[in-house]
Parts: sequence; structure tokens; C-alpha cells
Amino acid sequence: MHGAAFLFVLLTVMIGTTLQNQPPNGLSPFAGNWTANLSKSKLNPNYRIQGATLQFVVAGDTVTIISSTVNAAGQEQHGADTFMTDGEEHPIARSPGVITVVRWISTHILETVAKKEGKIAATGTYEVSADGKTLTARMVTPDFEQVVVFERR
Repeated sequence: MHGAAFLFVLLTVMIGTTLQNQPPNGLSPFAGNWTANLSKSKLNPNYRIQGATLQFVVAGDTVTIISSTVNAAGQEQHGADTFMTDGEEHPIARSPGVITVVRWISTHILETVAKKEGKIAATGTYEVSADGKTLTARMVTPDFEQVVVFERR
């Protein structure tokens, strides 16, 4: 997997991994539908998109993320992945050789590491605002850093 496709998978993986430690009422601040606000985001210049949406479904220590991205050419890319959020290494089904590890900092902040061939491919922190209206995804790779701001729909 190369270029934009790999970045799309990493972005999906990094954003798609979510809460292991649920708030007492069982509702995750990450659960629901999110739309990227590109005017508030700082994207990698080589990762050009026209838009992106995410839907998070959180159940216990698993999360399913359904994503849709419109690339620079106007083509839609869709994906759905289920992730374990137990802090252990887990392979990504649709991306052979990529694994993720998740560590919770708080109920509104998580830290993730994506590895490929045993090397760190990307690290990320993801934070839902106190009011639950904004999800900020920060991703760092050896080549770039980007911030994608999502707003709840």
C-alpha cells in the first residue's frame, strides 16, 4: 500500500480507535457522526481531500468506525473497521502489516501508535472537546504532522 491510500488507512486507523474506558453513563464522547472542517484543519500537503465524514460506534472495548473521504479528484473512498481498544497490539484487517496500540490519557483524550513492519509509522492524539462538539485529531509520521478538526453532525 503506497501514498494516499496508506495515509487514508492511517488516518482512519488513528481516528477510528476510540474509548476503552467508558464514562459512567456508558455514553462515549467519541460516539456519533463527525464531519471534517477543512478550513480549521492543517493537512499534509500530499494528502489533499475535499471532505471527510466519520461515524463512531462504541461498544465496550471495541469501536467501529465508518469513514467516507472525498479525494482531490472528487472520488469517494469508503471504509469500515473495528478496533480493540485494550492497549494491546492488534493487526488492521484491511491493511496487512499494520498494527495499532491505544493508550487512554483520559475519557476525552487518547493516544495511538500505528506500526508497520515493526516500525512506528504514525502516532496520534485525539481529543473531544469538553462540550462534545469538536474532535481534534493530531497525527505525526516521520514525514509530516497534520491536524484534522471534526465537528459533530
